[in-house]
Amino acid sequence: SPADILGSRDGKQLEGWSYKLAGTQFGLDAYFPGALDIDEKRMCAWVPYADGNRRDGVGDVLRVQGIRLERHRSNPVHLFDHGKQVALPIGLVEDPETGAYTGEIDLANNTAKDLVYYYQGKGMPGVDSAKEYEHAVFCQQIFHMLVKRLLRGGSIGYQVIAARELGPD
Repeated sequence: SPADILGSRDGKQLEGWSYKLAGTQFGLDAYFPGALDIDEKRMCAWVPYADGNRRDGVGDVLRVQGIRLERHRSNPVHLFDHGKQVALPIGLVEDPETGAYTGEIDLANNTAKDLVYYYQGKGMPGVDSAKEYEHAVFCQQIFHMLVKRLLRGGSIGYQVIAARELGPD
């Protein structure tokens, strides 16, 4: 049955690759390829977050066929750095015009990515307008850093369902 399968050679952790978030939650970073598919007019970009073709910095491999999206489909938020410093979402993995979920797992290429529509300050119920404006500016800055390739990585938060030890390459 599909499961998040994460193997580790020696349990070492390197900052910025694989790390514990809280409880049994973890984060796994994926670095962007050379060119991203970006639509500046709609302020959206495809953000890769998992590549099961290679080990990360600690030797782990995430099998993308085990990624379960049910919870994310019901609340398709995109956070900056797992919401550690900024709790508000910076975008949605949902087309603002159609409401269609825009996450994609490519089993043939063993990769996963989200088409993220970054927040543009067009109304956030229950948030003070000054804070909303400040957050919209932050989201635009994040998007433009992505466009200029100053930001080059995405990350998935996950919970290990099943794991096995991996042999050497």
